[in-house]
Amino acid sequence: MAKIVLDAGHGISTPGKRSPADEREWTFNDRVAVACENKLNTYTNVEVMRVDDRTGATDVSLDNRVESANNWNADCYISIHHNALNGVWGNHSGTETYTYNGSLPGSEALASEVHSHILSTYGLTDRGIKKGDFQVLRETSMDAILIEGGFMDSTIDIEVLRNIEQMIKVGESLAMGIAAHLGLSENAVEPEPTTIKYRVKALGDNDYLPWVISTNDYAGIIGKKIDAIQIEGDITYQVYTAGKWLSWVTGYNTSDSNGYAGIHGKSIDCIRIKNRTYRVSPVNDDYLPWVTHYNTIDSNGYAGIKGDPFDRLQIQ
Repeated sequence: MAKIVLDAGHGISTPGKRSPADEREWTFNDRVAVACENKLNTYTNVEVMRVDDRTGATDVSLDNRVESANNWNADCYISIHHNALNGVWGNHSGTETYTYNGSLPGSEALASEVHSHILSTYGLTDRGIKKGDFQVLRETSMDAILIEGGFMDSTIDIEVLRNIEQMIKVGESLAMGIAAHLGLSENAVEPEPTTIKYRVKALGDNDYLPWVISTNDYAGIIGKKIDAIQIEGDITYQVYTAGKWLSWVTGYNTSDSNGYAGIHGKSIDCIRIKNRTYRVSPVNDDYLPWVTHYNTIDSNGYAGIKGDPFDRLQIQ
């Protein structure tokens, strides 16, 4: 069994770890980590552990991250970061990968595989494989690397970091590099695609609109606000309405007031969905960017704009 540790660096509120536009580094790191974990789960005999806080609310100490990995007897440790030069927009650019100082053949081989995979997906300047005295590289007892995917204060790189679909591909490329290093094999039978079934109720209507089951379709009517959402199955979700986040809901129940997300008669502004990619469109406007998974603080960690109701919801 291959044990792989993923570490999305920092937390949402870590001072200084953000772009000049206040976009949080952890959010970029987490998008890559989530996609990487999802891809790794398509391989056989693999276990994955995240040593950061999956919500980003807490910046887990480096001591705790290292201790968790060592106690778990992991085979490799991947620390995911995105760079900054001086916090001011500029045209600097590039992707780089670090191993600890000295000769560490296992870590160097891991870095070589991963760097070549993610470099082509980021599509940024190759800043090479370097040595660094980072605690997560120095004190871990397994092959360990730290990647700096691109610069958050680069007018070039930020366009890639903001592209959610491209960042998902980066995470998948990272997983393929790890798999190549460890000699992992993909599952012989591809799992059936996980379908999604959901519906919404337009504000002022008595009945829900028809169920949506296609990832290419959406729920809602252009120009009509939404006040209730139901998602079928083991899907956990939460909405922002009437100036607050309501309780999490899992699945749906038409006869239970807790069996949907929303308040009848109150328009919904934002939504968070665990382990899904989704987006919304403010009323009579274009879609906002895709969001993957969620977090509790950063506006990039949910779909929608507080104070601006949406009329369409699309989930993949």
